[in-house]
Amino acid sequence: MTKSILKSMIAGAAFVAGSLLTNTVVAQNGAVSSAEFLVTSENPNYEKALDKIRQATYHEKTKDKAKTYYVRAKVFTAILQAGAEDEKVAALVTNPADSAFEAMKKVKAMEKAAGEDKYTEKLINISTDGLNVQQSLETQLKNTILNDVQKYQETDVERAYKAMVPLVDYFGNDTTLLKYTGYFAAQSEKYDEAGAYFERLGDIEDYNKSDAYQSAASAYYQAEDTIKLMNIVKKGTAKFPEEKYFLLVANDVHIKREEYQEAIDVLKKVHTLEPKNVQYLITLARLSNQLEKKEDAYSYYQKIYEIEADNEEALRALGVGYYEDAGEIYRVLRKEATDAGKSINKEDKRFKEMVVLADKAIPYLMAYKDISEDKSIVYSTLMNVYIYKGDAKKADEMEKLAEESK
Repeated sequence: MTKSILKSMIAGAAFVAGSLLTNTVVAQNGAVSSAEFLVTSENPNYEKALDKIRQATYHEKTKDKAKTYYVRAKVFTAILQAGAEDEKVAALVTNPADSAFEAMKKVKAMEKAAGEDKYTEKLINISTDGLNVQQSLETQLKNTILNDVQKYQETDVERAYKAMVPLVDYFGNDTTLLKYTGYFAAQSEKYDEAGAYFERLGDIEDYNKSDAYQSAASAYYQAEDTIKLMNIVKKGTAKFPEEKYFLLVANDVHIKREEYQEAIDVLKKVHTLEPKNVQYLITLARLSNQLEKKEDAYSYYQKIYEIEADNEEALRALGVGYYEDAGEIYRVLRKEATDAGKSINKEDKRFKEMVVLADKAIPYLMAYKDISEDKSIVYSTLMNVYIYKGDAKKADEMEKLAEESK
């Protein structure tokens, strides 16, 4: 008798315990379903839905279920949508988009680990309810955010940029999202972040346009981050070897760093792509002068002259340059002759070298005086050239023209 009563008591206790456990699980599963209903009904209650899904998210019985996070994503998406029109709803959550995307990531991770895809499919595919076709939850969230971006892209670019960030972080290598996120970051003067998004875009293997790396280079240049800038230049030249933009950026960086030989080396590569580009040749000539490589500079100016015979800088550089070279020799010879009480020896090898330089200067100076605003100075220079050569008649002629040109 006693044993029978004891067995009944134990069985009763087990039943009660089992019932309590079942009721607890049902209650929490009910909280998930209730949260979903509360945001999809005709009279949604977002605050109660938020409370329900938060309980379920942290409860031992439902916190590891994909459905919980699917509904969580649904709740935060609904709050984001409603919050666009209702400030009270918007005030419920600080960053509903972030929370929705985190929940979606959780769904995918949990189902991937379990070898399932029920709620992942619900996230990414359209759903049907009778004759009604509904966008996937991902698409709903994406479109809601893009509507917000469109609303503020003209008036508050920083807000538009911040709205894009969770989108591009979730969808990863979506080229359109990366491009616009980089654009809004740049417009917000967040150049380092803009560079990172454009670089991600350029790194996509199937993205075969150089504009992404160009935009990244421009952003890093604005951010004054030369390390990242030069890294982009390397990537750009490797992926687009015929694109001169990256070489020109590298050239500019080297010049700012006063790394003139490195700048020359880069610009030579650009010049091979456009051998008749006068501006590249002018820059090469100027950089050569910075390194006191006079003959190299003359060579570049000569190429400019051959392409553009009336180029003022080339004519002046060649005419005045050879004139000054001749003058250096002339002054040495004159001092030696004066000290010895003699005239300059025209048979001296140095004199002949000077004459060659003077003869080189004359045609460039003659062409230069035709476009120079101060012809009298050019004629005076020509007068000195003829003095160096010992041609008194021509020297007098140039002197007279110099006077008449004043």
